[in-house]
Amino acid sequence: MLIEVTCPKCQTKKDNTVEIFGDKNPLGNPVVTCSKCGNVFAADGVREAVNGGVMEYDRIRRKTGLTIWGVGFTLVFMFLMVVYIVVRFHSCDFRILVAIAIVVPGGAYLAGCLRRYRNYYALPGKMILAESGRRMHNVAHLKILDKSGVFIPEYYRDILNRWSSFLFRQGQRPEKAGDRDSAEAESAEKESQNPKVIDRCHEGVCWYCGNEINPDREMHIGPAIRECPQCHKYNYDENAVELAYRTTGNPKEKYEQVMTVFKNRVRPVDDTVMGLAFITVLDAAMLILFVWADIGFFADAIGWFFAVMTVPLIATLVYKIRESNEMHAEYPRFNTFSKLMEASENRLSNPEYVRHLDELSVKKDDDMLNSLEERLKQYL
Repeated sequence: MLIEVTCPKCQTKKDNTVEIFGDKNPLGNPVVTCSKCGNVFAADGVREAVNGGVMEYDRIRRKTGLTIWGVGFTLVFMFLMVVYIVVRFHSCDFRILVAIAIVVPGGAYLAGCLRRYRNYYALPGKMILAESGRRMHNVAHLKILDKSGVFIPEYYRDILNRWSSFLFRQGQRPEKAGDRDSAEAESAEKESQNPKVIDRCHEGVCWYCGNEINPDREMHIGPAIRECPQCHKYNYDENAVELAYRTTGNPKEKYEQVMTVFKNRVRPVDDTVMGLAFITVLDAAMLILFVWADIGFFADAIGWFFAVMTVPLIATLVYKIRESNEMHAEYPRFNTFSKLMEASENRLSNPEYVRHLDELSVKKDDDMLNSLEERLKQYL
């Protein structure tokens, strides 16, 4: 879907468009050339797929696709049932009125889902991620993102640094706007000889390759330093809570706070699973009743309805059970406070782990103080 963006230089909005995928956290190519002044800039609110958001995009895409199939399947069957009743019995009774009452709003809902899917979720996430990766290997593209202050994972930052180092060795001073200056290029070349293996993740994605570490960015109990499964670099997750760490405060209160947030996030999914399970069992019971009981026309028409509805009900129930299990994997149902506390103490018994945790926690506090000073300067 195309959206309009405003040029930061001349404030022109008309004809400055960017194609996005996803309606909550849009993914796409953020680089736009202003149609009026020719300024090249990165659009706010649009992120490269390598900077995270693909997992959430794919989850909503699968959910929307399942909804389209389920609603469409139901509407087609309701329509065929109406045709069957009219053709065979030449009558128009309350069943047809009920079917029409379901088909009309269901058709409107299905049209909305199709429109959303076509506008926002037309491409699979792996294709968007591949296109984003190709763009992020372009030095000119990286310069524009860097100039606009967009986060660039270290892997792609190294591409920009190597280009700066190459210009530096050739005796050329890189452009100061949108690229590193000569001193930074020289230091980047020195850092490449002793690369770092750990840093803080940025908005839930790996600092080095952009792979999603904690895409929900929800506070959770667990290891604060985690290995990226893609690049095997280590990330400090500021949303992770180490219960036994010295700066955590009261571990019991922190545990209750995190678990309350987690339960509020999981409860709607669990309630949906319970509701779907009840409806599916009821549907199966009614189907058995209509198959084995001789109740005439009622079994002829409505029995088929319960038979066909079993398929989308079971498919939706399986999807929701998988979603619930994925969420509960973060906190297994039998993990108590004592078990989580024991696991945290075992991790903190590693001095190397504690050293990195101390360094990155101090860095986090320093960044917060610097941010506060910058905001105070605006009012002085």
